[in-house]
Order: sequence, then structure tokens, then C-alpha cells
Amino acid sequence: MFHYFNSPFGGFKVSISNLYGLNLILISMNDKRKNARTQGRFSSSDKDKDKQNEQKKSPPTNKNSDKPQNESFNSQSATKKIDVKYTSESNYSFEEFTKRKPEELKFDGRKEISKTENGVSEMIYNKNFLTEDEADHLRTVLSSSTEWNEKNIVIQGVEYPQPRLVAWYGPLPYSYSGTTLEAKEMPPSILQLKHRVEDYLKMFNINVELNSVLLNLYRDEKDSVAWHSDDELSMGVCPTIASVSLGAIRKFEIRPKKHVKDLADDTMYYINLSHGSLLIMDGSMQKDWMHRVPKEYHDKSARINLTFRTVYCND
Repeated sequence: MFHYFNSPFGGFKVSISNLYGLNLILISMNDKRKNARTQGRFSSSDKDKDKQNEQKKSPPTNKNSDKPQNESFNSQSATKKIDVKYTSESNYSFEEFTKRKPEELKFDGRKEISKTENGVSEMIYNKNFLTEDEADHLRTVLSSSTEWNEKNIVIQGVEYPQPRLVAWYGPLPYSYSGTTLEAKEMPPSILQLKHRVEDYLKMFNINVELNSVLLNLYRDEKDSVAWHSDDELSMGVCPTIASVSLGAIRKFEIRPKKHVKDLADDTMYYINLSHGSLLIMDGSMQKDWMHRVPKEYHDKSARINLTFRTVYCND
């Protein structure tokens, strides 16, 4: 069966089977044109697709560098050590801060510590002022007979428990850091020790009458005394302080006050005060220096410290 068509070029006939195939061809061509219009510029050739895939695989590069920009995100580079170096052109500056460790003072006898407009600061140390038997006996007597006080002190308006026990013997009360210790007569054992210390001071031309004594009981390594100077008005201008130690060895640290210009701000010395030793601070020590007994990091047994001094009436 045939179908006749008319055209400007004349008529022609097409069989029905061929006409059906022609319709399929026309439909297929229409679908392609429709897809092309729908996809527009997003449609690309196989070559374009291959080029896009290659760009995805290779990382973007910096115009000013031959290395890929995302190298820093590589799993291996994340474990690399970064060394930052600063040159003279750097805008950053870091001040190196080091804390100087206390320097141990090892001496026996008299030692000049500093010299300022206030005068000479000196210390006298006798490691074996008391024999071991004498020191043991005195420690036993004081441990059993002394009435120890647990006082609170006031620092910048705040009251704190004092990290040690204290006792006071002398003709006048003694006040410091917001607390007062009442006058009390020296017992015979301490009075005898006082005379012995005074006689020892005369060997260095230091003639003083030590009429008072402050006892400190450091129960363990946690007990301490903070930075201070024994510069109360009741003790005069340049007091002589004589300290006898009984029991555990403890560090005694000193540091200059800020007005002492000849020494670095972080200057610090220490002495290990042993059982039965005598340490004397004389001259301008209380004007130019501070001292303390710090807490310890290792276990310490009890230590008794007797600090003899002269107290005057301020009236």
C-alpha cells in the first residue's frame, strides 16, 4: 500500500512501511533538538567532560608558586614540625623570662651581704653553736614546756591562720601583722641560752642586751613564714636578730628590697639552718633585705626556732 505526497517539486509516493520508519526518524531528531534546547550551555562534548575530570583530579595551583595550594591539608604534612623563625624585620618580639634559682650561701663566721647608703648588711653563722646533745636536750625541754599559740594574722585587711605556732618571752608585748603576744618572763632554759648568745656576739664587737625572744614551731614541711623584715619601730633602727635552730633542717631565704640598686631584682640566697646552729643578722639587714622560711616539698619533721632581739618601749 502506498501513500501519495504533493510538493513544489512534484508528487511522489511512499509505502506505508517506509512511512512508519520515517516517522520514527523524525521523532528521534525532535527529541535530540529538545534535549539540546533544555541543557543549553551545560551540555558538553566527551572531550570537554574528560578535561573537567582531569581538572578535578589535579589540585589548583598558585600562580606565584609551583606547589599545590592545598598541600598543607595533606595528612602527612599535618604531622610535620613547624619551625617559626623571626628576623630583625619581624614585627614580633618575645622577651625571654627566666627566674633565677636561689644561690646557697656557704660560710662560717662573719659575711658581708651588701653595702648601701643605709650601711653594711652582714650575717654571722655558726653551724655548731650547740653540741648535738645540748641541742637535743633543749629541743626536748621546749617541746614539753612551751605554751604554743595558734594566732591569726591580718594581711591587707584579710585575716588568715598563721602557718606555725608561736610563743613570746619578754618584758613588753609584741605586736605584728594585726596580732599581739603578751609580755612573759623567760624560763631558765631560754634565759641561759640568751646569755650564751650575747657572749658570742661580743666576739664580733656586737654589744647588745637581747631582752626578748620569739619562738616559732614549724610542725612539718607545710608550716612557713612569709617574706618580711624585722623592722618594727619597737626594735630600733638597725636591730640585731640572733636565731637558734633546733630540729629539722629548713631553708632560710633572703632577698634584697627594691631600693637596693646594686643587685638584680631576682637575687636570692639561702642557708640551710641545721640542728643547733646560730644565725645572726646585723647592720642594715632589716632595712635592705627581707627573709622567709618557705614551705618544703619533701617531708620535714618539727623545727623550733628562737629569734632573740632587743625591744624598746615606744612611749
